[in-house]
Amino acid sequence: MVIGPNACGKSTLLKALSRLLTPRKGTVTLDGRAVRDFGQKEFARALALLPQSSQAPDGITVGDLVARGRFPHQRFLRQWSVEDEAVVERALAATGVADLVNRGVDELSGGQRQRAWLAMVLAQDTDVLILDEPTTFLDIAHQIEVLDLCEALHQEGGRTIVAVLHDLNQAARYATHLVAMKGGRVVAQGAPKDVITEDLVAEVFGVRAQISTEPVTGAPLMIPLGLVGRP
Repeated sequence: MVIGPNACGKSTLLKALSRLLTPRKGTVTLDGRAVRDFGQKEFARALALLPQSSQAPDGITVGDLVARGRFPHQRFLRQWSVEDEAVVERALAATGVADLVNRGVDELSGGQRQRAWLAMVLAQDTDVLILDEPTTFLDIAHQIEVLDLCEALHQEGGRTIVAVLHDLNQAARYATHLVAMKGGRVVAQGAPKDVITEDLVAEVFGVRAQISTEPVTGAPLMIPLGLVGRP
């Protein structure tokens, strides 16, 4: 997972990974191959992106939106299939929006809309998922639901998930590898216990904090005490 203050380059990094932006230097590779060398549909079958904000066509239903996730798997001689239908149904169920399938996306609450977009990304059925603030607009129950789903996709499904989160305690709880950014560069990375430290929180976020151990999972627990330089 990627953490850092606003405007530090987190979303820019994700856009580079998903080839929406071309790096000025270096090359982004996927499985040892430069992402620029993939065909459009080929790349969409390998990597799915949930951006920070998405705009659905007017009048589209949740079912139609999620079905669009299967577009990269369509061929001239292979149109909608039983497999496509099954994948979409699993994505709808996993994100808790199966009962909204006939609702217009523009009729949904912010949290419902976010889960519908996540379902579309899951329907792409890729090995790599890139999620930019996937818990935005979600209440705490649905935040946990989405993060538990991501954890299961990684641990049981073997998928690689790169996500941006603002909640440091959630990031520490769910991440297997954390990347901390500040001012457009990576300042620390590694296991959560090695990244979430009092010094790093002060340096990156300008916050004085006490770091303890979460009693259930053993993950680092950040308790904010105030802003650096203020009593």
